[in-house]
Amino acid sequence: MADSKIKLKGHGSFVVREGWLSKAMDYVEKDNTIFREKRAADAFGVGNNMGQAIRFWLKATGLMSESTARGAQLTELGKKIHKHDPYLEDVFSIWLLHCNIVMNKELATSWYLFYNSCDIDELTKEEIYVQMKRELDVLTNGGEYSEKSLMDDVTAICNMYSKVKEDNYDPEDNNISPFSVLGLVQNKKQKYSKTQPNFKTLNEKIVMYCLIKQMNNQRDISIDDLVNKENSVCKVLNLKRVVLNQYLDRLEEMGQIRINRTSGLDMVYRINNDTGLDIVENYYKNLID
Repeated sequence: MADSKIKLKGHGSFVVREGWLSKAMDYVEKDNTIFREKRAADAFGVGNNMGQAIRFWLKATGLMSESTARGAQLTELGKKIHKHDPYLEDVFSIWLLHCNIVMNKELATSWYLFYNSCDIDELTKEEIYVQMKRELDVLTNGGEYSEKSLMDDVTAICNMYSKVKEDNYDPEDNNISPFSVLGLVQNKKQKYSKTQPNFKTLNEKIVMYCLIKQMNNQRDISIDDLVNKENSVCKVLNLKRVVLNQYLDRLEEMGQIRINRTSGLDMVYRINNDTGLDIVENYYKNLID
């Protein structure tokens, strides 16, 4: 059997759509039983499968947690985003959700594999599937899983990050995912490539957020680890080493980190005890100020 700590196709073939998460956060804040007895579908005005997809994405993005005793609850991150950017209009918020999805190996296994383990450059969905299957076979130690579900995940990832609004875009068609604005996957004639995000869309505080999550409670980390390790800053954000160093230099200028590149050390040191949530709160606070 496959490792029980993986999940494929939790989205039911529905990628995140514009407006979904904002509306769902409103309902969760008002009613912690919204996902019981299939009431969410009626509340959101969607079918039951789509309602379950919204539930999945709320959890995969780290916006919501669920328990038998307390029902559905916005996480601390969910509360901050819902307070400061309720309609997810700031690309900073979308980056936060992307980071959480990729780092969520148990709930969004295919997203974790796609960004951590797959080298995607002008490949068809079928060729991406071959890479993903190879990595999933390793992750599950040869265990069983649904190959169709994996292919559905590949399709979802490609659509979620590369399907963009064309000149003739119909605003009534909400099939475009807000994650496409990140510019992480490009589609040219049905061949997909990972692309490095634009400096204008990737705030240095997102890099700091990912760095803190990767370091966990460590006080220092090598730049090599920030490039190559599981759920590293470079893998999650699809950055090349030279671009990572540019962001690190900016974070050092901001007083967030200290870098030691002498004698080939290439080490990064934490200066304060800020958590990822502190980074998020400070970002939104500065917008208001």
